[in-house]
Amino acid sequence: RQLKEEAAALSGTTVEAMEASEPKKEKVEEVAVAKLNADGTLYDDEVAEYKDPLSDNMRARLMKEASTGLDADKKQTNVLLYIMAVVGVLVIAGGSGILY
Repeated sequence: RQLKEEAAALSGTTVEAMEASEPKKEKVEEVAVAKLNADGTLYDDEVAEYKDPLSDNMRARLMKEASTGLDADKKQTNVLLYIMAVVGVLVIAGGSGILY
């Protein structure tokens, strides 16, 4: 409420005017209700069909994002090996009077 009051003061209106100008959002959730048979059993074909929440466009965008740099066929360089080699060289170079 306080944030709305600050925003209203900055814009030169009232909170009530801001709330009146906002479009009303109605939450409508589709719930698949499965009904049990008289003997208490429930079969796969008696429930509502699964509706995928992702659109085709969003699925394509997610697949494109996931495919960047995560290719199993492309050889990945072992960065950890290079880091260990650099640290080893630095230890040898820096510990010349201490280690040997």
